[in-house]
Amino acid sequence: MRVGPCEFDAITGEVRRGDVVIRLEPQPAAILRLLAVRPGELVSHDEIRQAVWGESTHVNFQQSLHYGVRQIRIALNDSAREPKFIQTVPRRGYRLTVPAESEPQHHPAQVPPTTASSTVIRRRMVWAGLAAALIVTTLIVEQRPNRHHEMAVAVLSTVHDLVY
Repeated sequence: MRVGPCEFDAITGEVRRGDVVIRLEPQPAAILRLLAVRPGELVSHDEIRQAVWGESTHVNFQQSLHYGVRQIRIALNDSAREPKFIQTVPRRGYRLTVPAESEPQHHPAQVPPTTASSTVIRRRMVWAGLAAALIVTTLIVEQRPNRHHEMAVAVLSTVHDLVY
């Protein structure tokens, strides 16, 4: 989904700003996801706490929330003093000030390859090549004749001759 000039992948938590990709931690990603589905609306501290941490998690909420929003601002290249994307409403909550547009869902065959997916494919190909090289090397080493049995017999014969 687009958040201003940035792209936010709500599944991976990655914010793409031009060529820069920043991966948000789970809580900041969840906060941005919540703000992005309600652009222009005030999202209260309590709503964020419920959605991100729930009732059963006990953290220093204010500190965790402020940390999460700072991480989002860093990813979006935003500022608390001169906000372009996230407005702080003191003692109440936060508001995403730009529209968040969901990108249309594509059929997997129609999705153009991204640099992230081609990087993953390249890594997998490298790992597959390394695994194949390891397997070939192991097969070559195992196929050569070894003389372990002959050496063991020679050692035992020598020990036998010394003892008896």
